[in-house]
Amino acid sequence: MVGNGAECAPGFENGNLICHRSGSETERCRHPFLSLGVRASWVLLLACLAGLTSRANEATPKPPLDLSRFRADRILINPKQGVSLEKLRQLHSRNQCAVIGHFRALGNVQVLRLPQGPPARGLISNYAASALVDYAEPDYLVRTASAFPNDPRFLDGTLWGLNNAGQNGGKANADIDAPEAWGLVRSASNIIVAVLDTGVRYSHEDLSANMWGNSADGSHGTNALTGTTDPNDDSGHGTLVAGVIGASGNNGTGVVGAAWQAQIMACKFVDSLVNWVSVLTNLSTLDGSSVFTNGELPYQPSRFYRAWLTR
Repeated sequence: MVGNGAECAPGFENGNLICHRSGSETERCRHPFLSLGVRASWVLLLACLAGLTSRANEATPKPPLDLSRFRADRILINPKQGVSLEKLRQLHSRNQCAVIGHFRALGNVQVLRLPQGPPARGLISNYAASALVDYAEPDYLVRTASAFPNDPRFLDGTLWGLNNAGQNGGKANADIDAPEAWGLVRSASNIIVAVLDTGVRYSHEDLSANMWGNSADGSHGTNALTGTTDPNDDSGHGTLVAGVIGASGNNGTGVVGAAWQAQIMACKFVDSLVNWVSVLTNLSTLDGSSVFTNGELPYQPSRFYRAWLTR
């Protein structure tokens, strides 16, 4: 995508999610997404992903040490200044710990190898209670603060709405900080997202792995127009929306969605032409979904439509 959206908008062409340069029909579009429905899709999905980690920011009691987040065979201690090295050696001997590394520039921090058997939590408590150390702590797991998928359209800067480094003259950081969010959570595989739109091309190479499956017949949604369970897309709009939500991430193909993994339920209630809001009554499959997003709006305000969306 060129710049920060001034000359391009994403679109759908020949069954692929791609970027279009703006022409006479799309010149008025100054946003990386083509419709209110697509923008709403980002908001809904990011809200779901944020919900998975929101509790981390709440004021809660300090949880017990999570053994999966640090090495079970090592701890770090920082001896107090002027401490008796003999007493420290005796403490190591009692705990059957061996010094395997020093960080003298950081107050002579020691890396200790633990014996087999005693849990790291107990040994940390022993050292902390000894009055010989300023602190004793686990050898914590370290991860990157952001995550960058290998999807080509992300790497070449096309998806600047996800990560904008100022490519092609655009405004740096005019984006949703997707890599930073992905550093915390990138999967919504336990969330069913119903996409109310023109259907979804569920065989798409960037979507097939993230399609919801009906355990009864293996279908991927419902079609309110035909009364069947085949919601295949004949327009492209629904497939675009589905890609924004959950195009497979880090698969080396095409684009990437807000969620690298998700369960996308395709709910077709409008085709490439038009339809009526009353067909929404046929979308009973939605009862099992966690979130739904709709990319189409009626031409006139509809109380039924509003009630159905908020039911």
